[in-house]
Amino acid sequence: MRSRFLGKCSSVISYYEKLGKIEAKIEVPFDLPNNYVWKRIRDIYYNDGQTKPRNTFKYIDTGTIDNKSHQLLMGNIRKISATQAPSRARKKVSVNSVLFSSVRPYLTNAAIFEEDNPDDYIASTAFVVMNPILVSSQYLLSVLISPFMIEEMNKKSTGSNYPAINDTNFNTLLVPVTSKSVQDQMVTRLFEFDKYISQIG
Repeated sequence: MRSRFLGKCSSVISYYEKLGKIEAKIEVPFDLPNNYVWKRIRDIYYNDGQTKPRNTFKYIDTGTIDNKSHQLLMGNIRKISATQAPSRARKKVSVNSVLFSSVRPYLTNAAIFEEDNPDDYIASTAFVVMNPILVSSQYLLSVLISPFMIEEMNKKSTGSNYPAINDTNFNTLLVPVTSKSVQDQMVTRLFEFDKYISQIG
């Protein structure tokens, strides 16, 4: 899936966000149409936490994602015994979880988990695992891989050889949110665009 609807924007606009009893001035990247609002990404998802493998499991790491089609490469997913589990094999997934690698975010290693047996799988701690609320999985994925969001993540990443964005910085990212019907329309248009590109490419 190619995300085209959020390009780069250099203008900066301020608004006020209520942080407990404190009202803080927050800068947002650009103004939004009337049917959109800015939300902290932490407010539009939850996760299922972490677990230590106790049985053989299927391991999702960054090598199991096609960062062009943004799909899991099921043939690349290894079965690993609990005794051989990598130390990073910790994150639980659910059906329709969105996985985004926080390591080198510009590579857009991201996908939606769509298997029916999530308890058989464990993801690497390299991923932020998101179960969306307020937005669909497809919409969240398309926003995350957009040029605007990648630019914002790159700004907040640290490290030289393997720059990564930590959970705190990731969760403060601002995401444009709109109604479910508009989300669906945008995802459909992106799908149609991808289909067209694949036909002429």
